[in-house]
Amino acid sequence: MPYFVWKGDGRRRGCVYAADRDLCQQLLEGRGIRDCRLRTAWRTIFLPPVRVDDSQFFALLAVMLERGLRLVDALNVLSKRVGNRYERDMVESIALEVTRGSSLFDSLIKVMPTAASYPLLHAGNKSSQLVKALQGTAKTLALRESFKQQLRNALRGPLITLVFFMCIVLLLLVIVVPQFEQVFALGNVVLTPATSALFALNHFIISRQGIIALVALVLLGYSLFRLVIRWSLPSWVQRLLLRLPGGAIIRNSQVASFFRATSLALEAGIPLSQAMRIANSGTTWLAVREQLSEVVDAVDGGEALDVVGARYSRLFAAESLAMIVVGQESGTLALQLGLLASDYHDRIKLSLERLTAFVQPIVVLVLGALIALFMIAVYLPIFNMANVIGIR
Repeated sequence: MPYFVWKGDGRRRGCVYAADRDLCQQLLEGRGIRDCRLRTAWRTIFLPPVRVDDSQFFALLAVMLERGLRLVDALNVLSKRVGNRYERDMVESIALEVTRGSSLFDSLIKVMPTAASYPLLHAGNKSSQLVKALQGTAKTLALRESFKQQLRNALRGPLITLVFFMCIVLLLLVIVVPQFEQVFALGNVVLTPATSALFALNHFIISRQGIIALVALVLLGYSLFRLVIRWSLPSWVQRLLLRLPGGAIIRNSQVASFFRATSLALEAGIPLSQAMRIANSGTTWLAVREQLSEVVDAVDGGEALDVVGARYSRLFAAESLAMIVVGQESGTLALQLGLLASDYHDRIKLSLERLTAFVQPIVVLVLGALIALFMIAVYLPIFNMANVIGIR
């Protein structure tokens, strides 16, 4: 991550986000800081990732350009509205790159490599319609954030239930089980295999190795969660997840973004194959991007989009093909693809509601069964002891 630590005369020091040393020095000179020593920040793991993925940023930039403000001036105005100082550094770096003669898209790529997922800005460069590209990017980011929010809401209920039950199980293992173990030891009770396994699990959890394993498990779960949210899983893992029952949600979200970007690129006057290629460059799920690349290559080779889409039934539903045919024959393909994107977003919302209704009872049943096994393992020796006392 391009963070730099600077140190000037006396106690003046600070940290700056910049793509390279030249940009960092220009940023500092613009703030009246000269003759300072620079070094790359080594504790980058503790520094926040910087991204301008707020839809409002691009929407405001489009409004300013539409009113006749120069791009550099608009970026400088927006840099003063950004609350995070590192994001402010990034916006100022983009303005400096634009001043050097780079396009907005090229400047974003240099300063923030994740901007490659903004294909409409690339389309704006090609068509010289930057305002429309910024408006489309703002709309795409808003829809992307809406999907992530829907996904969080769908997973929040099962996750809270899982954490609640796991906390109960841990409390029982750490507090209640040792009391039963002492009682059974004093009474010389013959333990069942399930009870012995439960006591062994309790000894492991309260040991140093158990605490380390629990912390490692929590960190692993959090890391996997962050990987899924950022769509940066390996390709083979992505293919596996796409085959699971919830894989259609991920696939539809990627295809919806692809249709939306293609529609906006077509409205900007870009040819279909080129518009599709630009739109596919923003597909973040690699397994879906590979399939869409095959579709783009076939269309670039002269085949009709509906004919190619019929061979990829997982990406293009039958209703989608019918709307594409209507768009091709009537010359309103951009409009039809925009309607398709909205239709896919409605499907995603419905699928998330069904997934929530499906997962919640399963989580409750599984955890309830685990607690039932726990209770049986604890109370079965007590029943056996009571039977022995009754016989005597």
